[in-house]
Amino acid sequence: MNRHAILILAHNEFNILHKIIEILDHERVDIFIHIDSKVSSFDFDYFRSVAKKSVVYFTDKRIDVRWGDISGIDAEIQLFMKASQTGKYHYYHFVSGVDMPLKTPLQIIETFSDAKQQNFIEFDEVWDHERVTIATLFTRNFRAKGALSRLQRQTDKLFRAVQRFFRYNHVNDSLGVLKKGANWTSLTDDCVRYILKIYNQTRHHYKFSKCGDEVYKQTIIFNSEFRSTIVQNSCREIDWMRGSPYVYKIQDVDLLIRSENIFARKFCSRTNGDIINHLYHHLMRSKL
Repeated sequence: MNRHAILILAHNEFNILHKIIEILDHERVDIFIHIDSKVSSFDFDYFRSVAKKSVVYFTDKRIDVRWGDISGIDAEIQLFMKASQTGKYHYYHFVSGVDMPLKTPLQIIETFSDAKQQNFIEFDEVWDHERVTIATLFTRNFRAKGALSRLQRQTDKLFRAVQRFFRYNHVNDSLGVLKKGANWTSLTDDCVRYILKIYNQTRHHYKFSKCGDEVYKQTIIFNSEFRSTIVQNSCREIDWMRGSPYVYKIQDVDLLIRSENIFARKFCSRTNGDIINHLYHHLMRSKL
């Protein structure tokens, strides 16, 4: 019987995480969570106990994740490794801790029951290849504040200009055709295991990239035998027209309930808790 793994990258909004676990709790679903190492207080045992049918796992290693830095990829890899070492899953669904399910676990299982080993991942048509082809030295400080961080960003600006002048290519086509898209994917077991194998051989290329977490999966899959299995649809409801991305509000509830996607991104309980609670109660009733 096919089983599914939910992989969650979380660093805050743990009340949303609690609801995700409750909604997706099912005997054919296991939940894998990475808690950012910057989080100083987190009750792991309590969150394991939230699920009554699923098993909740936490990654053995916790990463200090910084926006745009390779640490984001490393945290993803920790989740893929933990899940693939735990069992063989029909699909691995990667989400963040500020996403919400739009379907019950049984509906998710049924959605992918006839997927024929397809991999659901998005690709952007237009993007800046220099985020990978030109090296960035201080990748952990894209959003940091302070005089030192400003100096580092100015140093990087000069360093990147020098690389452009000399037409330097940090990867030299060694990764194949570069592709980019959203992190959030639903991938088969074979595809996940292939990503783990290839990424270990290519990690050094992403160490000095900017937002390489939006490049490495797409690039690996596109340049492999799995290219023929790609479905350019992440199955996520994400609105880039109204935000970066847009944070859903209660007035969006009908849109989200009618959506054919399995997850939506993103949510904030501090400013728009009503929509989270509405979706939670709607899905919990649907599970009955």
